[in-house]
Amino acid sequence: MSTNLKYLSLGILVFQTTSLVLTMRYSRTLKEEGPRYLSSTAVVVAELLKIMACILLVYKDSKCSLRALNRVLHDEILNKPMETLKLAIPSGIYTLQNNLLYVALSNLDAATYQVTYQLKILTTALFSVSMLSKKLGVYQWLSLVILMTGVAFVQV
Repeated sequence: MSTNLKYLSLGILVFQTTSLVLTMRYSRTLKEEGPRYLSSTAVVVAELLKIMACILLVYKDSKCSLRALNRVLHDEILNKPMETLKLAIPSGIYTLQNNLLYVALSNLDAATYQVTYQLKILTTALFSVSMLSKKLGVYQWLSLVILMTGVAFVQV
């Protein structure tokens, strides 16, 4: 992969993440009359859009045939109930997390939220070391220390 494409991808990802947080924060703190929208509704609509996008991609992958799409969905979802059920716990936690993100953005300023939210990287690294016996290199540990230091500075 070319260096320019890597930096372009990084820039787009930073822009997308930052604009998402700022837009969510702005929409949750508007000083207009009337009730705010329900964050749970926003989460459900976002998940429905993802489902529709996935179904469209599977439809395209199955040569734009409704019969093939129906067969793939039936084979992968209905014919494998235990595999589908295994996804219930992570998807439930993910839904809870998305709802909590709205609560956090309603009560924190955007910068504090964004930096604190990056602690997910630290917890993921610590769990992968402790539970999965993964080894981290010196630069990875140094990056985690810098991340913790940055979060501590923002909190102070």
